[in-house]
Formats: sequence, structure tokens, C-alpha cells
Amino acid sequence: MRGWRRTGAIGLVALAAVAGAAADEGKGIRVALAVQAAHSVTPDRAWARVVAQAEDARLEAAARRARRLAERAIAIARRTEGAEASTEGYQTHDRREAGRRTGYRVRYVLRLEAPGAEILGRVLGELTAAGLRIEGLGFSLAPATRARVRRELVTEALRRLREESALVCRALGHERYRILRVDLGGAPPPVRPMMMAAAAERAAPLPLVPGTRRVEVRVRGEVLVGADTGIPCRPEGASP
Repeated sequence: MRGWRRTGAIGLVALAAVAGAAADEGKGIRVALAVQAAHSVTPDRAWARVVAQAEDARLEAAARRARRLAERAIAIARRTEGAEASTEGYQTHDRREAGRRTGYRVRYVLRLEAPGAEILGRVLGELTAAGLRIEGLGFSLAPATRARVRRELVTEALRRLREESALVCRALGHERYRILRVDLGGAPPPVRPMMMAAAAERAAPLPLVPGTRRVEVRVRGEVLVGADTGIPCRPEGASP
């Protein structure tokens, strides 16, 4: 019986607290706000898709030549500090003339990544000189950079939310406000790949310019303006 009484007492206290909070919120005005923060960031990662291709009347010979070319490309990339290379695909096609098979075409598709456009440009210059073809390239943010930029933007967006809340509070003639809910959104946009022109395939090194990317974070919030308790609309000591 005593246990039941304790539980009932706790329940009554909880109900009283909820009722008090609801009554307090009923005295103010709920306002929905939306703010955003954005930075222009230079991508610090660069990637490229290259192809090692060989043709021959015999499949074994075409495959052997393509494999050697791919192995050479991987070796060139891996001896460059910070560069990475991996195999994305392997394809075999018939080579035909007038509807008749005359040989085989073998393709290795490789993906290269490097910490910056300048380093990748040097690697691609060597690879194109070695006979590889560039099918596309693009730029992105390294995970650590992406996380740092997002932290900075979230901090800035929340500061703007507080400023907007205080502005609305003062404009409506109230003294205090409370932030009831905050929703975070937004992320660095995907970087669209660029296709390389055939005329640029033999350039060494390749001049790559990453440009900048706009990264933004959006914050939506719900604010109670005019609550009895909360954040002052004006800094302490500020004149009305």
C-alpha cells in the first residue's frame, strides 16, 4: 500500500509539472523560425577515373597488355604521397569489322584519389603519358574537413537562431523567450563529376582547378515568446 502511495505521489508531482509548463507556454506566443549559415569551401580531395585499355587479335594477349598497363598506373599512383588507386571494373568486348569479329578489347577501370588537385594533376600527367585515358574527374571534401565545416556552420546557425528569437521577442514587446524545439538539416552538396575532353588526355601535368563549393546548414526552431521564464530578449544592462 505504501508503494502505491509513493507511486501516486510521484505521478501527481509529474502531472503538476506538466500542467505548470503547459500553463506557462499558454501565456506566450509560439513563433516558428528558420535560419541558415553557409560557407564557400575549396575542396581538398580530388579523384579521377582512368582506363587502361588494350586490343589484340587474341584475348589472352589483350588481357595481358591491359593488365600490365593497369599495374603500371597503380604503381605510379601509389608512389605519390597521399595518392590512392583502386580497381573499379574490368570489361572485355569483341572488336568487330563488317560484322565479323577481328579481335578483343580489354578495359581496366581505375579510380584515383589524391589530397588536392595539384597532386592528382601530376599523377594524371604521368598516366596519360603512359597511355591511359581519363574518363572523368571531380572534387570533394575530406571527411575531417566536412565534419569541421559542419561544426562551424551549426554553431553559426544556432547563434543566428538566438539572434532572430531575441529580435522577434523585442519586436512583439516581450521580455523573455524560450526555444522549444530545434531541427538541424543541410549537408555539403554532392560534387558533380567533370568529363575530360579528348584533347586534354595527353597534357602533363594536367592543370586542375577545383574552385569552391557552397556548404550550408539550415536550422528550424520553435520559440515561445513572452514566457514568464526564459532567455532575456535584451542583454543584461541594455536599454529598451
